[in-house]
Amino acid sequence: MFATAQAFCAHLLQHGDLASKLLPPRGADRRLLPFDEQEPAPLLLDTPARDAALALGPSEETERLPTLGQLTQATARATCLIRFAHHELQAIELFAWAVLRFPALPLPLRRGFLLVLEEEQIHLRLYVERLAALGQTLTGGLSDYLWRHRVRIESADDPALAFLCALGLTFEQANLDFAGMYRDAFRQVGDDETAAVLDRVHRDEIRHVRLALRWLNRLKRSDETSVQAYLRAVPFPLGLARAKGRRLDLVARRQAGLDDGFIHQLINARPYEPAPQLDAARPLWLLPNLGAEEADRPLPAAARGFLRGVQGAWASLFPAERNPCLLPPGEASAQAAWRAALPAPSLSHTPVWLTRLFGTVPPGTVVAWLNTPGAAAQAAAHQTTLWGPAPAIVRSVHDKAFAQQVAQERALQPTCLDGLITVFAPALCQQPQEAEAMLRAHLATWPDWTNHQAVLKPRMGTSGRGHTFVALHRQTGQLAAPLAADKWQALAQAGGCVVEPWLTRTCDLSVQLALYPGEGIEVLGTTQQVVTPRGMIRGNRGLFGTTVSAGVGAEIEAQLTQAATEVARAAQRQGYVGIAGVDAFLFRGPAGQVLLRPIVEFNARFTTGTLAVVLAARAREHHGASATAWAFLLRMPKAPFGLDTPPRCQLIAPLSAGPLLVLADAVDALDPLCALPQAIAPVQ
Repeated sequence: MFATAQAFCAHLLQHGDLASKLLPPRGADRRLLPFDEQEPAPLLLDTPARDAALALGPSEETERLPTLGQLTQATARATCLIRFAHHELQAIELFAWAVLRFPALPLPLRRGFLLVLEEEQIHLRLYVERLAALGQTLTGGLSDYLWRHRVRIESADDPALAFLCALGLTFEQANLDFAGMYRDAFRQVGDDETAAVLDRVHRDEIRHVRLALRWLNRLKRSDETSVQAYLRAVPFPLGLARAKGRRLDLVARRQAGLDDGFIHQLINARPYEPAPQLDAARPLWLLPNLGAEEADRPLPAAARGFLRGVQGAWASLFPAERNPCLLPPGEASAQAAWRAALPAPSLSHTPVWLTRLFGTVPPGTVVAWLNTPGAAAQAAAHQTTLWGPAPAIVRSVHDKAFAQQVAQERALQPTCLDGLITVFAPALCQQPQEAEAMLRAHLATWPDWTNHQAVLKPRMGTSGRGHTFVALHRQTGQLAAPLAADKWQALAQAGGCVVEPWLTRTCDLSVQLALYPGEGIEVLGTTQQVVTPRGMIRGNRGLFGTTVSAGVGAEIEAQLTQAATEVARAAQRQGYVGIAGVDAFLFRGPAGQVLLRPIVEFNARFTTGTLAVVLAARAREHHGASATAWAFLLRMPKAPFGLDTPPRCQLIAPLSAGPLLVLADAVDALDPLCALPQAIAPVQ
């Protein structure tokens, strides 16, 4: 039908029906159409021809896409498909326009444009087919947003480079994130057919980005990097902030060929701001995989708001000279906010433990919150290595059963708890009837002072999540509420569980440690944990200017740190090095006396307590030399003060949604903000 690629592109732009837009750029022999370099340039259109049914609408995309949670509705899925199809149609037209607009570009690049155009046609056809399956058709009246950037591409200093940056390295790069995110969302609501289409789109976009990047590197100036060339050539208001989605797909970008410098700038990019002047050295990549002990799954959406601040606070611990860069799900803006509020010291004034552990980590290495198989896989996909002990070592000592074994072998628990704490293996939890029978038999042996009430803790759980509470009726020997089979299955998937008495706690505590290669162990500080009645972490608090920073007295703190050092030494012998936290608590014993359980869990990772002791010291240096007490809270309490500062306190809250640091002139000034339950009141 067409003799040349130029004739094909002109026809596509000058005809407004969908069939013309979907004609493939191939001849009767199924080969890609040739370019005739002698053919006169056709007339270029300001906008493509469109039939009324496909007419372009307003220039801004003001109508928001349905949320991922709304995709259970067929109408919401159709709305998404219409928008996706419309983007593909504009991309088809823009690549046809580029073939005609840039006849001087190297022939392999123009042929590449034709191949991309053809794949965009395949995507459009697949979207239209999925719409038909939902009883819908492709409609017009949608935004000309992509086409609208043609004017700025034309007026750029280097229009051809501007086109590569706008289409391939902005719109198509962003689709690496959006196609993957919506693929997973459609799959989650059972629409596997549309998920398969989006998976095809995602895989093709990797090639499209790779093509744009390859030719950017060939056409740019020899004295600039690829990201410098992008920032110079991309037409305003496009930029790196628009080249990504909420869920950054680093694996796809590495497959497309993006280097450290490009990814570093991309992660740090924010809308409508000049590109940050970042250190040219390779960054220290920080992976804030909080909650990764739960099979490397992300934490629930309800937790992500305040976790943004926790991730930023963690990244701010590392000195700026190391060029620390937060990987997704972390956000550079959260890191910058904490760094501005509490500037990190220079390398020469960095805490000794931080220098000893991380001062010699090679540039380009990934440092994770918790070393898991998922973290190692991300590092490998990022074409680098994961710092620290292997995930298998971390799992062996992070397992709650490890701490219990050490505590029992070394008699590091009150004698009244002897024989009460036991561990259920995953295989047992997979047999609900056998597991419940063993649980009943075990609880029946407990003394009456325990009230035969127990908590089942996932061995690989985090922050009090997944705890299951049970009680045994002494007369019947039955559980007050039998555990459903899915509860046992969840515990099996979490590595089994630790069964222990649900005690009346009076104070929750933690010890923060640094475990160095060899024999060295350093106590970084102790804190009193702020927890919910069910044991979920809300923050930490402590005192300045004294060794008893947890506020529990010198004798208890000595027992606490000695026991923590013992379990840390056992972990060190297993090959663990890095940051760790040991949880403990005070509780009411058989006669109502207060006893210390010094080893509850060994956390083979950074903890909120790690952040608390470092940030509190930094805050006192910068903001409150006269402060005597501090608290690091994951969320701003809703009552009684809201966002108002309580008396005798100074609040440091770099982000609107927690966490925050509080300095106080007396320990009791923190009590209203910490809002501890009556049974877990601070120990004075």
